[in-house]
Amino acid sequence: MSFARLAIAAVTLVAPLSQVAHASPGANADIVEPISRVRYHTVDVEGIKIFYREAGDAKAPVVLLLHGFATSSHMYRQLIPMLADRYHVIAPDLPGFGFSDAPPREQ
Repeated sequence: MSFARLAIAAVTLVAPLSQVAHASPGANADIVEPISRVRYHTVDVEGIKIFYREAGDAKAPVVLLLHGFATSSHMYRQLIPMLADRYHVIAPDLPGFGFSDAPPREQ
């Protein structure tokens, strides 16, 4: 699987920009909400199971957290809840890392 295909798959996890609500910082500063819970999902991309962590309101601006080589979305476990009160946060495990499937070696 190419990185371009993975990027396209990641974009399908988020709402189109035309549907994203943009709130100004501090717009709801008087409302105190508990830290958002992180949700765990998998999605099939061309036969490969991709795991991702998600938190925050789906109507908020999107932050996509991509990890580097030899890591996983687990590295963002403390950052995701801190961003989730203002953003829709998505952190996938790239193929072959974390809880995502590894593609066959010939691919």
